[in-house]
Amino acid sequence: MNEKLFTSGNNFPEGSFKVDGGRSAWYQTGRCIPGGFAIDLTKFPKGSVVAGGTPVLYDEATRTAKVHVAVKVYEAAAVGATAIKVEKPLGNSALTAGQHVIVAPSAASGTGTGITIASIDRSNELYDVLTVAELEAALTAGTILVEADKAGAGAKIAVVPNALSYHDIYVDSNSTQFSVTAVVEGTVYERRIPPVAAAVKSLFTEITFSQSR
Repeated sequence: MNEKLFTSGNNFPEGSFKVDGGRSAWYQTGRCIPGGFAIDLTKFPKGSVVAGGTPVLYDEATRTAKVHVAVKVYEAAAVGATAIKVEKPLGNSALTAGQHVIVAPSAASGTGTGITIASIDRSNELYDVLTVAELEAALTAGTILVEADKAGAGAKIAVVPNALSYHDIYVDSNSTQFSVTAVVEGTVYERRIPPVAAAVKSLFTEITFSQSR
């Protein structure tokens, strides 16, 4: 049975539908930054979900926020492969054609080789297939890829986050405005949120990533 979507004012959809299994990403939250931040979701496919607990970069001066996009490799890909299978967080894709990704570096300021996504096949329920140029290095299952600022050598993490989102945000096809509450202190259930690389986790000294289910 479909359920009425609870948005807490973070978007303006109509109708009834079910976004997830009704489990909160948060065990508890402490300090949140007052007020909402207008969040840029223009790159997210309509119908996708930005899960609560997703890393974001908020700017208090402009009252805006950006999403730190990360996905986990579903199946190993060899050198020369032109397809990468990545898991679907909450059953939805967080990537679009034209974006770049890199293997998550060991430090948030680190660099890597940016890989451009030419197209995406979303037909499988468990994973998306990214079509890319021939891989220069093999990828193992479980590797975390993060959105990069460019293609080629010297690419950096596109959005270095400073908070986690509080609510799920449904990218409704009829909505043009979305907002997010930025959490900077609390305990989040890591298994219920998109993948977070070790280098990104290290940025959050006041957030505990719980392994409880």
